[in-house]
Amino acid sequence: MYIQYSMDQLCLPMDLETDIPENHLVRIVNNAVNRLSDAIFDAAYPGGGRHSYHPKMLTKIIIYAYTQRLYSSRQIAKAIRENIMFMWLAGRQQPDFRTINRFRSERMKDVLEQIFTAVLALLLEEKYVQLEHYFVDGTKIEANANRYSFVWKKAVVKQHAKLQEKVRTLFGAIEAAEAQEDAEHAGADLLELGESSAFTADRLEQAVQRLEEKLQERPKDKPLKKAVRLLRKDLLPRLQKYEHQEALFGDRNSFSKTDPDATFMRMKEDHMRNGQLKPGYNVQIGTENQFVLGYSVHQRPTDTRCLKPHLEGVKEKLGKLPGTVIADAGYGGEENYAYLEEEQIHALVKYGTYHKEKSRAWKKDIGKIDNWSYNEEEDSWTCAAGQKLTFRYESTTTTESGYEIRTRHYRSANCEGCPLRAACTKAKGNREISVSLRYWRQKNEMRERLRSEKGYELSVRRMIEPESVFGQVKNNRGFRRFLLRGLEKVSLEVGWLCLAHNLLKKSSNRPKTQTGRSRKVLCFVPFDVSGFISAICFNFRRAFGTAPYSADETTLRKKSQPGLLCPADQTTLRKKSQPRLLCTADQTTLRKKFQQRLICPADQTTLRKKFQPRLICPADQTTLRKKSQLGLLCPQVRTYKNPVGNAVQRLFGSEPAAVPAGKAVQRLFGSEPAAVPAGNAVQRLFGSEPAAVPAGNAVQRLFGSEPATVPAGKAVQRLFGSDYDGFLFMCDRTENMRDIT
Repeated sequence: MYIQYSMDQLCLPMDLETDIPENHLVRIVNNAVNRLSDAIFDAAYPGGGRHSYHPKMLTKIIIYAYTQRLYSSRQIAKAIRENIMFMWLAGRQQPDFRTINRFRSERMKDVLEQIFTAVLALLLEEKYVQLEHYFVDGTKIEANANRYSFVWKKAVVKQHAKLQEKVRTLFGAIEAAEAQEDAEHAGADLLELGESSAFTADRLEQAVQRLEEKLQERPKDKPLKKAVRLLRKDLLPRLQKYEHQEALFGDRNSFSKTDPDATFMRMKEDHMRNGQLKPGYNVQIGTENQFVLGYSVHQRPTDTRCLKPHLEGVKEKLGKLPGTVIADAGYGGEENYAYLEEEQIHALVKYGTYHKEKSRAWKKDIGKIDNWSYNEEEDSWTCAAGQKLTFRYESTTTTESGYEIRTRHYRSANCEGCPLRAACTKAKGNREISVSLRYWRQKNEMRERLRSEKGYELSVRRMIEPESVFGQVKNNRGFRRFLLRGLEKVSLEVGWLCLAHNLLKKSSNRPKTQTGRSRKVLCFVPFDVSGFISAICFNFRRAFGTAPYSADETTLRKKSQPGLLCPADQTTLRKKSQPRLLCTADQTTLRKKFQQRLICPADQTTLRKKFQPRLICPADQTTLRKKSQLGLLCPQVRTYKNPVGNAVQRLFGSEPAAVPAGKAVQRLFGSEPAAVPAGNAVQRLFGSEPAAVPAGNAVQRLFGSEPATVPAGKAVQRLFGSDYDGFLFMCDRTENMRDIT
């Protein structure tokens, strides 16, 4: 009755590899790491002490863990004990969580970049990447720090200045109290400290030591004793703290007390919707074919000043830069354009106003210098009113990174009485402009590149390159907050993420093999059709297990969404489980939003409502169709007898037409053949020209045993075609054609 089951018997085979599928991701990770040279790991193991776990084994475990959304060292150690994939990678060894965390955050700090470059070389060898294009973008990831442990540079500078003033006042009071003593000795020390506009903690420490020596000579001097105590207990520690914090700031404006390397940034994940700043890092990556080619971590919130250090780091790792660098408007600027020109890099980097310049309002704005003309020989600008703006002087501005921007200033001769002055400027005097000619030239060149066919193609492609990687890392794999602290360890964590992403992407790009699932065989049997078949309803859900195949690739079912396609123009008459019958004249839909309707053209009366198609006779309110069973029911199951009355007239009109007397007609109109009027509804659905329909199995089942004359128009051609059509059926269902309704 049951399959034999016993937990006390040894089962063979005992090799864990037999339980791992051939094309599993864990095999991709194993093969990639095995191809690395052992010499890469020598720098991380100087030797001495007990034997260490093999670095390749730990590398495989961490990379595979990051692909499986396991980032905690304790969770990874638990998976090594319980998960077959991890057991196989570890060779049944069980390193604890301390070993795993120490390996990924300390041992690999000088090795991980070499491993990343080696794996990238494997991808280049296997033609996954070509290093032709480099799509750059950045994202902000929250640091492992308290959200309310912020320190602001502006507040520290302010408090530091107040403290210096307080110390200066204190030493002035001490100097006045000791004026009767040796002025030369005392004045040299105190004046040297007090006259300085900014003194350091070291100088203050030396002054306090001299005061303490004096205090030993005069232990009963209470004012001096009080001053020394205030300096030693309060002012000197605070001064040391402010100097330490200013050193941590660097060129930043904030940092976190928990993780001093983290900077407070505005994240997209703002659940309170109040623009809350959180400690985080700016992660920059470059991709090609959604593989990560380079990565870097920065402490600045904006992307503008991250491009140059990022590309320099990539050049150091790879030895060269890719052929074309593509970035969004966040990287556009004169300094970045100048760097790209110096490095002779072909770039497609938008500037801030690129998309605004395409608008109609921008092109019509006469105050924009982009709508003016520049005379290079005269070095002058001509505005929309024809006034010339001549050169006056040049100024130089130095950025935080040391780059000099030369700005030229121009002014018009006379703007009084100009009819366009109100639209041109709001200044009281003549119009003045400030232009960096180098940046203006760079923008013109970049505009031409971006508007070219190749430039537009790469700009559109950039939207799905790095953004897809960020979506995979942050959303699909749930990495939204770093686990390690410090810029160096965070960079290592980003490196592990990029390694895991590249191998995961490599696994998904492999050729897909057949899963071996049995499929039903479909046959295509052509037969001539000179008109149309009024209605053949297939139960796709019962009959077809997969999408059917036909000679002209007409699909009757796609992803559980059966559709009836016209062979001529591929018009789909049913989409997303919403069967529609469209009128060719005015595209009237007879079914909308899962509510199939038969509408009378005279008074727009709906004969079906709320998922239950009904043909209702107004005489006795007899329903010819109930529930949600599409089609005409088999006569053996149910038979409805209804008189030919107002309902038929409302549906078909007032003119009579010949209808064959079969079982389907008997069920619909009564037991005897009758003349059915043909009016606007018939013309809208079938057309006006009659056509002959052959009497085959399908026609016999629908209309009866005799052929009939049925009008055929554009709607019929759209549904069945004009020459012939195919009839799909299941080979093993030939004898049970009545089930396919």
